[in-house]
Order: sequence, then C-alpha cells, then structure tokens
Amino acid sequence: MTGTNLIPYGGEQPDKTIRFANRADQRTFARELVRASADNALAVRAEQGRVAVAVLHEQGRALIAQTAIQEVQSLGMLEAQLHAASPATAARVSAIVNAFTTGATMKLARW
Repeated sequence: MTGTNLIPYGGEQPDKTIRFANRADQRTFARELVRASADNALAVRAEQGRVAVAVLHEQGRALIAQTAIQEVQSLGMLEAQLHAASPATAARVSAIVNAFTTGATMKLARW
C-alpha cells in the first residue's frame, strides 16, 4: 500500500475514499485488515474441517448400514435353510436372527 487512499475492489467506484490522518493510522488499519483476513481464513478452514468430518461420519454410517443389511440377509437365508432342515429349531434360530437384527439397528441408530 503506497498511498493513503483505499478504494475497495469490485463494483462501482465509491463516492468517498478512506483518508487517514497519518501513516500510523494507515499502518494500524492495514494490520487490523490483515488480522481480520487471517481470522476469516481460519474460520473458513475450521468450517471446512467440520464439513469434512460430517461427510466422513455419514460415509461410515452408510458403510455400517450396508454391512448390517448384508449380514441380516445372510442370516435370513441361513435361517430359511435351517428351518427346512430342522423345523424344531426354527423358533430358536429366528430369535437369534431377530436379536442380531435388533442390535444392529440400535447400534446404527446410535451412530
């Protein structure tokens, strides 16, 4: 910054410019502007980090849900086979499959 007049970027030329009484005021304003810019950059990076964590969280939740669905499907097929092979154990096998399904659903809901 070589002059004492500041003209904002973009848009139309303003009717007024900022005039400083002396160089010390100009340096103080410039330091505050740099500090505000740095604070803004930090806030943007922090928000980008929060968004990235949220995305990873949802991707992890989707992976857990997909795995749980595949396991329930496999257990359901096994349950059908065991029911055909041994009808006397059908209720017990169904209880185990239901317990797994309920547990997986509750864990996913808490995630």
